[in-house]
Amino acid sequence: MRDQQGEFHIRSVIRRFTLIELLVVIAIIAILAAILMPALQQARERGRAVSCLSNQKQMYGFWLAYTDSNSGWIMPCIGSNLATDYSYWYLGLQANGYKIKNGFACPSDEYKNGADNMVISYAYNGGFMFRSGLGSGYFADAAEIPLEKLSQTGAEAKDIIILTDFWKRYGAQSGLSEKISDCSSEERVNKIALKRGFDISNYSAHGGGTNALFLNGSARNIRSRWGHSTCGWNDLWNKKIKGSLSETSFSNYWNNN
Repeated sequence: MRDQQGEFHIRSVIRRFTLIELLVVIAIIAILAAILMPALQQARERGRAVSCLSNQKQMYGFWLAYTDSNSGWIMPCIGSNLATDYSYWYLGLQANGYKIKNGFACPSDEYKNGADNMVISYAYNGGFMFRSGLGSGYFADAAEIPLEKLSQTGAEAKDIIILTDFWKRYGAQSGLSEKISDCSSEERVNKIALKRGFDISNYSAHGGGTNALFLNGSARNIRSRWGHSTCGWNDLWNKKIKGSLSETSFSNYWNNN
């Protein structure tokens, strides 16, 4: 275009987005975020679940070392008649070298309950006890014989749970908040001991299942567990107990049989 002096000039044209175009772009970004976020959350949870299994496998190394050092005697859930034992299983693991920071906490645990100033996300098989320590009748409604030594087990070891995610449970309530420094003895037992009424369907921790460590050293995500239909305990070492073995995760199954 010529001006009055006959010189040429190029007119710059700046095109601005309209409000409708901006809204369309924002809507597209929101849709993409909605599509990607679940996938990102699932990826993060898979990472946390893998970390949880790693915790359990590391605990197994110290657990087995305790057993080897004590002539095959298994670390009991609560109490013992061994001079080398401690009042609760997690304290026993610590005393035998398990010093990993937050090693008893599942990364997915949102409740962060525990005891002794530690977050404890796992419960230990309550059937691992010494008969001399059963004066309270803790195991009276379960199998006749608790698991005291590895020699009591055989091929069924792959299905006997040592410990499992249990971070949704505290006392008689699901998800009850409790300071990790001042819980009572009864509350501690309910938190750290896996008893007969454990239903994975009620206390699932990872994708509808729960991570569990087994007597043979394997650790995996499970959606069901084995137990005796008459008592519900995961006491598969008691082959002669009355009642059949069942595998289930159905809610309240073990409390109704």
